[in-house]
Amino acid sequence: MLAGAAAGAVIGGIIGFTQEMKERREQERLAQERAYQQDLAKKRAEEARIKAQTDEELAVAQGFRISDLELNEAQKKSG
Repeated sequence: MLAGAAAGAVIGGIIGFTQEMKERREQERLAQERAYQQDLAKKRAEEARIKAQTDEELAVAQGFRISDLELNEAQKKSG
């Protein structure tokens, strides 16, 4: 009877250890997924910042171009 109890304890220990290893692997996988998602969010934020800056620069350049066209037309009319 003592041998049966000891065998049960060993089997229980193995099952517990196996479950713990599965949980550790899952926690590691989740940590890697979070790190990947954070990195992806940083990259997207940087891309959005660069796009906004570029859009603003293009809008300013477009504004200057329109002003130059208007200036040239005004000069043609007056000259």
